[in-house]
Amino acid sequence: MERPRVSNVIFGAAISLAGILIWFETRGFPTLRDGHPGPALFPGLLSIALAACGVAVLLSGLYQPRRLAAEFGSIRVPVSPLLRVALVAFLGLLYPMFHAQVGFVPTSAALIFGVAVVLRANLIAAALTTAAGTAIIYYAFTRLLGVPL
Repeated sequence: MERPRVSNVIFGAAISLAGILIWFETRGFPTLRDGHPGPALFPGLLSIALAACGVAVLLSGLYQPRRLAAEFGSIRVPVSPLLRVALVAFLGLLYPMFHAQVGFVPTSAALIFGVAVVLRANLIAAALTTAAGTAIIYYAFTRLLGVPL
């Protein structure tokens, strides 16, 4: 059996612990009447996702780290990472400029697709991620949080 990657185990445990602590902290946030989600909903969901990611990192350190490294080794490293970071930040800055004129759904879809293309995602995967991501974000804000768009 391969030796565990101690750094992944430590960081995974720390990330999971942070997610759990944040979740417990959000439980003290105020609640709204009539069963409407309160201010604890979004940070609570993010804390659960953070804890799950921490568990994934921890498990990757314990189980078959070389096989996982070989699978992820096929991912292309960008030629100029700073340029890609700048392009993603630029796309994020364009969102508030066009949101009011174009609308939430097209602007969000363009942002998600643009980020995927900048990060060299497969175009089919980028299109599927754009469609699913836009639908999930739209549903979360309009139905779960009751935000008018």
